[in-house]
Amino acid sequence: SALEITADQPDLQVGSTVESPRGFAFLCCFLALAVLGRTGEAQAMMGQAEVFLRSRDHKETLSWQAFFRALALRTVGPVTGEGELKIAREAHEIAEAMAGPFMNVAAQISLGAAYLGADRAEEAASAAGGAVTLIEASGSGLGFEPVARCIHALALVATGRARDRKST
Repeated sequence: SALEITADQPDLQVGSTVESPRGFAFLCCFLALAVLGRTGEAQAMMGQAEVFLRSRDHKETLSWQAFFRALALRTVGPVTGEGELKIAREAHEIAEAMAGPFMNVAAQISLGAAYLGADRAEEAASAAGGAVTLIEASGSGLGFEPVARCIHALALVATGRARDRKST
């Protein structure tokens, strides 16, 4: 339904602030499927979303994919690994090239989560710490502050640096 509304009824202006309303709807859809416990369908939709976004060269929306995948995969429970890390790195590169603070924060959070999923705590702490730094520099939470701080804290615990107050 969301796909139809965003893509086939443009006069409603649903998703008009994103590069690819249909692509963004794909992202929301696989996240919703994951939350509903429909793991197989969620993972299939992740693949469809990626194919759709790449086939239309929607780089900005593609960069959001890593954030949505991190949330969805954590919801359904599989351990993430190098494959998700590759997706998160690509999203981070796209975000850096486009240079928007909102997108950069989401990309840093995704990268931090992917590093955590790949058992690379030091890199996770660095990426999530970068998100926190961007949020603090912007003067606003950009809507992601709780997630960024949570991932940063989890990464610091995993590195053993959680007791260092300067790090937290």
